[in-house]
Amino acid sequence: MYGGYDAGASQFAGGGFMPSPANGADIGSSPAQARSKGSVQTLRALTVKQIYEGTLNASDDQYRVDNEELHNITLVGKIISAHEAPTHLSFTIDDGTGKIELSFWTSGDDEQEQMAQRRADWRVGVYVRVHGHLRSFENKKSMVVFSLKVIHDFNEVSFHFLQCIFQHVHLARGQSQPGSMAQGGSKTNTAGNAAGPAGAAPSGDGMTAGMTPVQKDCWAIFNHPDNCARESGAGIDEVIAQLNGRHSVPAIRQAAEFLVAEGHLYTTTDDLHYKSTAM
Repeated sequence: MYGGYDAGASQFAGGGFMPSPANGADIGSSPAQARSKGSVQTLRALTVKQIYEGTLNASDDQYRVDNEELHNITLVGKIISAHEAPTHLSFTIDDGTGKIELSFWTSGDDEQEQMAQRRADWRVGVYVRVHGHLRSFENKKSMVVFSLKVIHDFNEVSFHFLQCIFQHVHLARGQSQPGSMAQGGSKTNTAGNAAGPAGAAPSGDGMTAGMTPVQKDCWAIFNHPDNCARESGAGIDEVIAQLNGRHSVPAIRQAAEFLVAEGHLYTTTDDLHYKSTAM
């Protein structure tokens, strides 16, 4: 035994994470399979209770919460059990509304030092944020996670539950309700605060704490409203062009990989296009 921050509400006008595509990806399908179907990869902040109350559409094997298809989801909770197998690490987390099992698949390329660090960090009793996909086997729901991060600031837990409430209310009331748009024509970000006038990237001071200059610059570009509004996000070549020699190409590519590993970005149409999980 042994013993994760960000996720998205919708940009009310185009893009964002809550609106679902016409043809959703199958639960548990690989990113490549999902992209091949032309689906829009969305991200929902949920509680365990919401997951268990979700419904399965028999026609497309797609889970829905608030009548919206689920693709990528994020949860926050405390690890209450942890086990290691040759091919994966398994956990059970409790978020106060229920418990759910998680699987984090490992590969032979994982170094022993990296695995030892995971065992030390992902231990029973710690709070974590996970990103992953929902699966069901014999009517038992579980998650396959691709990102698991330890929470060091308990405000993260409060933020997550507020985000779940915000997304649920937004979907339940509909996106065309008067007053759903933030005042002054601004859009609403994941924390529910005004993100500023259209065309301005969020400051992200808390989100980028501890990042290097190249990582911060890449984060700002991927979180620009124009890139967040596009289903495909931004291509790495676009980021390189916008930075215009400020950083080396290898450093920019490494920064994008870092942001993916830390749960700030996910790939969209291919492995060279990314979209922020923070918008």
